Amino acid sequence: MRSTLTCIITLLLSYFAYSQCSVEPWSLEKRVEKSTLVVEAKVVSQECVWDAKHFNIYTINTLEVYKVFKGAYSQSTLEMVTVGGRVGLEALVASPALSLDINEIGMFLLKPNNVDFENHANLLRPTASTQSFIKYDMSNNKGYDNTRVYVSMENQLYSELRNIVGEKHTVIKHFDADATNKKIKALAPPVINSFSTATLTSGSGTELTISGANFGFARGNKGKVGFKDANAGDGRYYYSPTGWSYTKWSNSEIKVIVPSRAGTGVINVINASGESSESIITLSVDWSHLNVMYPFSSSDTIFYGTQHVDDNSNGGYTWEMTNNFEGNAPAKAAFIRSLEEWRCETQMPWIVGPNTSSNSLASDNINIVRFTSFDDSKLGVCYSRYSGCFTNGGADMRWYVTETDIEFDSTTNWSYSTGSPASNEYDFESVCTHELGHGHQLGHVRASAKVMHYSIANGQRKPDLVATDIACGTYVKDKGVASSSCGKGAIVAIPVGSCALTPPQAMFSV
Repeated sequence: MRSTLTCIITLLLSYFAYSQCSVEPWSLEKRVEKSTLVVEAKVVSQECVWDAKHFNIYTINTLEVYKVFKGAYSQSTLEMVTVGGRVGLEALVASPALSLDINEIGMFLLKPNNVDFENHANLLRPTASTQSFIKYDMSNNKGYDNTRVYVSMENQLYSELRNIVGEKHTVIKHFDADATNKKIKALAPPVINSFSTATLTSGSGTELTISGANFGFARGNKGKVGFKDANAGDGRYYYSPTGWSYTKWSNSEIKVIVPSRAGTGVINVINASGESSESIITLSVDWSHLNVMYPFSSSDTIFYGTQHVDDNSNGGYTWEMTNNFEGNAPAKAAFIRSLEEWRCETQMPWIVGPNTSSNSLASDNINIVRFTSFDDSKLGVCYSRYSGCFTNGGADMRWYVTETDIEFDSTTNWSYSTGSPASNEYDFESVCTHELGHGHQLGHVRASAKVMHYSIANGQRKPDLVATDIACGTYVKDKGVASSSCGKGAIVAIPVGSCALTPPQAMFSV
């Protein structure tokens, strides 16, 4: 049955000369060239499903098509598949992966899907991971791409695409992307005077109070708070949480639970009449904890912090390398250094077991580390798999990590050393530490020096954790130590001083 609820939150966008949480930046020309279809469209519904082999969960996004800029297409809708989602009480989050919300509008760059699904044919998929969507901000009339902000879709984005494709677009359904520029502002915009705190954390259930005026006496359908999206760390656009997050909305005060994707920066308030204003004050977000979304009604979802459990009956989780990964000695050494960095700083009970004979990315109770050849712009991906259960007589939920998989692109020009990479190389250890951070259940932050910043530059090296990375990792680890979850045992923190991995302790195969 098709759901009209967003399936789950995931991550990201990129910036010039930077990889976006392990995504290599591609020009618009390159993305268009590699796409079979480029359309302006709106996400109108979503359905989360397992693939035909029951390996991974995906989201089937139904798009209402407005214009076609490349490719032969005349239908009013199309289906696009993205990695990650929730089916029942099982969920998958991939970082990086294109993640969309219902009612989002923008330009989609697509190519044929290569995964088999039951009851779905002729699916399309993103051409370049998170760079496959140019998001429209209809409140402020802007379009956000990986290298630029468009202040007029018709005069800038459409024109640029025409120059690349060499022909005019086809209109499927009338849609005015620049409508906001033509709207007469009849009501007073919001006024933001103060925050209850200037520094906080996201995804941790923290409530922020915003004081001001002209917010509207009720939130209505248009009222929302926008936080700078940490998944696009250059601060191009805002992310707004679900309706459940707003615990109070009056004309002079808003109380909102800060979502996992909130990053440091000014905030944006859109009032009940649709008028918007940015704050002068900057909100600082020290760290982010990943959340899972679950619909508790037909119109709203609640987000939950995730938790680690005793997965290997030894107090934690066991990573298993594929033969092709373990056989790359410099890559293996860099991964172990990153693993030890997290273990030593947060006491996370991760160990490394014998190599796995499997080379499949699947829900198979194997925490796999492998090389693969991506056919898009990704450098590396972390897949967090979850299970959930109801508590308090069905009034609440818990979600725990059942498996974490990490894969890296085998064709990337990697630097495996502990020195600075060349300008044409990406630092493997830094990417390992970042992706392991996602496995640790940390989200992105908007601070370029931190390992959990959404991007890393080619030629840049930053494998070391800072105090706020450690604080979030410790917060998540302590939750897993303090209590069991859904019948699974609590984790057992690594004793201080015993965090280094040695061959006997790590059980390396020889």
